[in-house]
Amino acid sequence: MLLDPKREIDVNTLIREYLRYADYRSSVSAFDSECILKARIPQGDRDSTGSEDDAESQARLEEVQNRFVIAFRDGDRNEFFHLWDEHFPPDVVKSDPLYQKLEFQVSIYFAVFPIHPYVSKSSNQVLSVQQSMEAFKIFLETRGADLCKTTQFLSFYALPYVPDARQHPTFNEIFTERHVSELESRLIAFLGSALRSAHVPRILRILAGVDMRPVE
Repeated sequence: MLLDPKREIDVNTLIREYLRYADYRSSVSAFDSECILKARIPQGDRDSTGSEDDAESQARLEEVQNRFVIAFRDGDRNEFFHLWDEHFPPDVVKSDPLYQKLEFQVSIYFAVFPIHPYVSKSSNQVLSVQQSMEAFKIFLETRGADLCKTTQFLSFYALPYVPDARQHPTFNEIFTERHVSELESRLIAFLGSALRSAHVPRILRILAGVDMRPVE
């Protein structure tokens, strides 16, 4: 069965996205040549060099990363973890120590954000310290339950129960300007690679039944 030209271009777009995702470089080159010969060039890639779709993809990734960073700087825990859950599947987070440790460190940051001397509290999304500590308790009992038993994070199990964590020697480090700066740098570096690797081609989402939009 022959496809009409528009539908064939749509299918080629899905195929090329997957080939690039899976790093089939020689296949992409051969596929591009065939598409040019048949005048069925994938959408968003009219010059077949990849520059246009690369730029669009990069722009989307940068937009998402900026939203993460803004939520981090504003102390907007809800928005941050909404983005986290949207872009990083739970099975990936649970199976990768890098994701888990960063998630725990960021959760600590949000827990003390309302009383931290080196963060901006101009956002109306900032919780009270009682609310932020309550959210951290829930995290410790759920997503952070396993990691809080490790040597690195065990002491933070007591954080929600300390009257003024700023005065407790165990937690001095997390209230420094250097800690905030280094954590943000680690977050940005992590997002730069994790968001790219977390992008799943649409053809795989269709096969998994999570993207049922018609091919346009």
